[in-house]
Amino acid sequence: MTTERTYYTTAEAAEFCRFRTTGAIRKAVKEGRLRSVGPRGGHGTHIFLREELDRFMRGGKPHATEVAGRPRVPPSGGRDERSEVDQEVEQLDRAKAHEARGGRRKEGGFLIRGRALDPTTGKLREVRQALPGADALEAYQTLQVELQRVRDGLKISRPETPSVQQVTAITAVAPKAEVVLAPSTLPFWSDYAVSLLERKVNEGTILSAKTRVQWISVLKCHLIPAFGHYRVDEMTRRIYFQWRDGIAMKIKAGEYSPHTVNDWLAIFAVVTNAAFEEYEIDRASPTRTVVKFDTREHPTYTEEEPNSSRPRRRCAS
Repeated sequence: MTTERTYYTTAEAAEFCRFRTTGAIRKAVKEGRLRSVGPRGGHGTHIFLREELDRFMRGGKPHATEVAGRPRVPPSGGRDERSEVDQEVEQLDRAKAHEARGGRRKEGGFLIRGRALDPTTGKLREVRQALPGADALEAYQTLQVELQRVRDGLKISRPETPSVQQVTAITAVAPKAEVVLAPSTLPFWSDYAVSLLERKVNEGTILSAKTRVQWISVLKCHLIPAFGHYRVDEMTRRIYFQWRDGIAMKIKAGEYSPHTVNDWLAIFAVVTNAAFEEYEIDRASPTRTVVKFDTREHPTYTEEEPNSSRPRRRCAS
């Protein structure tokens, strides 16, 4: 004994109706000539009742039904029939992004939407109104009245348009309070640089006296005068590049050697990167990438080939 099926998917409905593809089924649903009971599982393929497919095959008129909680109106004849299938009365509590197709609004209420044939133009006219304070019955009745006005060749009733003053009063946004940032409590770059040098010496990271003297000289003569007045979290990529551009001009003028300046950059990067990591500053360190100056046209002189023509620059004590 074969049990007669009750539900059919879109593909099975197309096969039942002897369609070669499912496109004809989807088109019939869109035009309101065929009704589905809803998507499978809430978001899957359409599901159709056997009796609905039989009615469709016979060419009968669709019955009034409710799809996805939205009342729909069955067609009543001719071109006007196909248009009225699109009539919808939908509760407005969805996001405003869907308002164009009758979505919900936070304000609540209903959006009525439908189309009817205007005898004065021979074209379909759309009825679309938001009814914030209406219930479902009132919204449905308002839609029918407005559609009938279109069929009678009358103008569609429009809700009273608020004045500019009313709109301004509703949409006015209070000015934002000025945000006052609390002053930084982190140490100055100069204090952190000196403490980091002391820490490296005590930990044994810096062992040689020559390296220690180099750090002290570079910090005292070049880096602390340039960056010492900034707190560590005030250091930015812009501040670094402004200083670097000035140094580049002096290299071009022959005041500094790029070999020497590259040593300064290395020390500057070590101090700044360590500060950003230690205090967990929530942005990248301005010295996360440091591009050294080109030294190809500036040879390094050895003891056998001293640069006797250029006196050594010393920091004023």
